[in-house]
Amino acid sequence: MANTPQRYLEKIREAKKKQLKELDLSNVWGTDNKEKLTEIPAEVFELEWLEVLNLSYI
Repeated sequence: MANTPQRYLEKIREAKKKQLKELDLSNVWGTDNKEKLTEIPAEVFELEWLEVLNLSYI
């Protein structure tokens, strides 16, 4: 996904490489709007083994 901030793409790549069961894509209070996640990246749906997806706003 072209508009997904790089830090989220890196987390997704790591989860894919290590086949992690949990993925934290939470937004942190005070983050610049360009760096916030506004939708679930399509790449997440490739992680069939994923059990927990954290999308909280902290």
